Amino acid sequence: MRIRAKSVALGLLVLILLAANLQLAEAHRWKEWHWNKTTIKVKNTAVFHAAAEAAINDWASHTELKMPRRTTHTDISVYDGNWGLTGWAGLASIKDTGWDWWCWWWCEVEHGHARYNSHYAATGGTGSNSRIRGIFCEELGHLFGLRHFNTGCMGPSNSPNVTTLHLRGNVNNYTH
Repeated sequence: MRIRAKSVALGLLVLILLAANLQLAEAHRWKEWHWNKTTIKVKNTAVFHAAAEAAINDWASHTELKMPRRTTHTDISVYDGNWGLTGWAGLASIKDTGWDWWCWWWCEVEHGHARYNSHYAATGGTGSNSRIRGIFCEELGHLFGLRHFNTGCMGPSNSPNVTTLHLRGNVNNYTH
């Protein structure tokens, strides 16, 4: 009986670890995430405010999105901070989700965070056309359901130029 209980416990542990690994594996599959609206309220509290505003304006002016700024609860919070040597200069995280019949899962974004790690500020510059702007642009793009591409702000160099972004069919991913 003890052996059976240990086997069941081990089996449950394996299932829990598999589920945790699947969740981690899905963390960077951005194509399933989307918004069911085209007006997305944004709160920008970044210290690198000009770079964040430039990135937000890039998305608003080059897509069908409207991105009014708010000072209270919003759909997207844009901010920065010094999180130290984390290995990431920018991070997008989905904080609240909703059910959607389109993907048969909780894949509708209801609230997300776009963060810049200012620990890396020395290598990025501080102006509105800086690499910091490109990082904000990329993290916002992830929140819109976009993955990395070879060019534009979703590319490896974090160019702040959203106009060279190739959306490859995902341009309406947030409007299902």
